[in-house]
Amino acid sequence: MNSSEESSGFQDISDQPRPSSTYYLDWAFINLLPGRIGLVQARKPYDVRDVIEQYSQGHLNMMVRIKELQRRLDHTLGKPGSYLTEKGMKPMTIGARLHRMEQQLVNLDRKMDVVICTVNMLVEKLTNGPVNVEQDI
Repeated sequence: MNSSEESSGFQDISDQPRPSSTYYLDWAFINLLPGRIGLVQARKPYDVRDVIEQYSQGHLNMMVRIKELQRRLDHTLGKPGSYLTEKGMKPMTIGARLHRMEQQLVNLDRKMDVVICTVNMLVEKLTNGPVNVEQDI
């Protein structure tokens, strides 16, 4: 070694001994062992009853979630046609409130049309000139 190699702290690779073939075999065994264990476990036969039980448990869980979602939708929106009758006052769902508000807006629109027609008639009479009260009666 010369002084430049000592100061940098590096050694020439060719100076180091080569690892033996057992080193490579040990390295391969350690790195490939988990894969080998996985293959052995994959070759084991399935317990059919266990698989069917897990499938039915998942199916049951999914059905419970669907029923809960349907219940929440019925509570929020109401069942179709349930809010059209006003005699049996049930708790108002969002759908019932929306339907009621739409009906109120339709009624308000009709009243506004009547008011606008009345105002237009008054403006037309006033623009035609002075009105003789005795002639209108």
